[in-house]
Amino acid sequence: MASGQKGQDPAVVQRLQELEKERHDIIMKMQELEQQRSEHRLVIQAFENLAAELEGSISRRCLQPRRSAAADSGHVRAGQSDSAARCGIPSGDR
Repeated sequence: MASGQKGQDPAVVQRLQELEKERHDIIMKMQELEQQRSEHRLVIQAFENLAAELEGSISRRCLQPRRSAAADSGHVRAGQSDSAARCGIPSGDR
């Protein structure tokens, strides 16, 4: 303990020690939570990047020229556009 506490009541000294330990524990918990928050932000950013990448991939696939392999191979159902077939949209969902 600090030299200023030598003449203090032992109960007061004990209480100060308890409070200091509690303060230390709170600081450690705050640091732990901050680390978890940082990790969670990284995970969220990774998911957002993946979603944007997948969305871009789907958009690029859907915006291909009208003549597609699906149309050439006969996989386009009657009443379904080439772009709907490329995007996997059934003809009844439009």
